[in-house]
Amino acid sequence: MPDETPRTAATTSTLTLRLLVPDRNDPRFRDHPMEVRPLIDGQDVLERVFPDGFAGSPRAWLDTEGPLTATEVPREVRLAEPECGAPCCGAVTVTVRREGDQVVWADWRNTGDGGETVPDIRFDAAQYDAELARAAADRSWESRSEAVARLLEKELRSHPDWFDRWDCDLDRVTLTPDTRDELCVYFYHPRRARVDGDYFWLQHGDEPWLQFTMPLHISLEPSPEEAPERQAERLTAQVMSGDPRERAEVCGGAAEFARKLGYPWLRG
Repeated sequence: MPDETPRTAATTSTLTLRLLVPDRNDPRFRDHPMEVRPLIDGQDVLERVFPDGFAGSPRAWLDTEGPLTATEVPREVRLAEPECGAPCCGAVTVTVRREGDQVVWADWRNTGDGGETVPDIRFDAAQYDAELARAAADRSWESRSEAVARLLEKELRSHPDWFDRWDCDLDRVTLTPDTRDELCVYFYHPRRARVDGDYFWLQHGDEPWLQFTMPLHISLEPSPEEAPERQAERLTAQVMSGDPRERAEVCGGAAEFARKLGYPWLRG
């Protein structure tokens, strides 16, 4: 059972980041993402308050400047959401901030069923920072293909003006399911307007929007020329060689939106 002992201002907790890697050979978990579960004093609080949600991906969270990084400027972090996404079935968010020699997780929000939240939690900043650094340094979970996808997404996000030029907004870069030699770049058109972490279509009703996917080949050859860093550089140049909508396929939105924006709807 989770520790229900009331916390006082003097009480500090310990953070542990536990990586969960689903068994791809088990059909029940084949499509489950890898996730990083934050354990607070050894307890998985998210399992109690949001049992059907997934926590952050290792690519997003195990980064030296990931969302869990605490600064004096508060930031709201989405800790868990269901497979269908926060706009559909809610999410758990918390505000992370640094206060002197402590890191505070405050103002918990749970927009899922039940809506159970958690009291503010304080961590010793040195222990907190050391745990984030330990987790970020461990890349044992990352395959060669996953490294290419991570580096490509990082590089594309460093060029936001390029996507703005085409009225597009980068969503994510992921590996194609059941393959190791193909990844997909997902993006939206027109650019989404985010308000409090929600998506364009929640804020703009019937205004048309589409999601696109651009498949890209990954080389599995273990040579210096095909190192993840070099592949990411080449793929970045490939993606940015022209209007991305002309080399991608619509994969989300609505048939009516596709018609209004002048694109063919989903094949098949």
